[in-house]
Amino acid sequence: MEYNINTLPNFGVLEVKLDQSHIDLLYKYIKETAYEGYVFEGNEVVSHAKDNQWSLIDHDNVFENEVLKPAVNKYAETWGWPMNVKTTHYQDLEFNRFWTRITTNDQYQSLHDHQGLFSFNVWLKIPTHWQEEQAGDLGFAHPDATDFIFTYTDTIGRIKQYNYKLSPEIEGTMVLFPSDFNHAVYPGWTKPKGYRISVSGDISLSSLRVGDSLV
Repeated sequence: MEYNINTLPNFGVLEVKLDQSHIDLLYKYIKETAYEGYVFEGNEVVSHAKDNQWSLIDHDNVFENEVLKPAVNKYAETWGWPMNVKTTHYQDLEFNRFWTRITTNDQYQSLHDHQGLFSFNVWLKIPTHWQEEQAGDLGFAHPDATDFIFTYTDTIGRIKQYNYKLSPEIEGTMVLFPSDFNHAVYPGWTKPKGYRISVSGDISLSSLRVGDSLV
């Protein structure tokens, strides 16, 4: 008897471990655009303002050219484009939005998607560990506490969930995914010293021919 196993294609999530130079660059962007009231000691937030999210400026398109373009190319090589691209003309990547978010452990993001072709999230600072958050030592226990989650449907229409378990070990990691991939961030229960710092953005491609490279 002979069996053939066929795994049907689906879109995935690309993980990128950033070089230290690009991590330093993102912190530089955050500090130079931070609202009045934010105080940093090194890369730690020691004082903050009421607003916890603001836009960043990618000077000379350094992050776009050195990180995003190669990542988009790698994603397309692996899974293809997450939409039908019918044009025969090439234009460059369009960086629609670029922002940072600095949050306390009890803050969360409900399930949502983004506008664009690709979106990304970079975890710069994670002051908590998912094992402690999900242990229930404070009388609470939730299997998703502090997790960054994706939800999607499988081949028979069931809603599935993929969890990124956040801890300091994941700092400096970027995830790139289709913009209409639903995702959320669950709150935690502990009160750590420090804040969660992330950087996100949305990317669109105009007039890109399938098979073209962005480099």
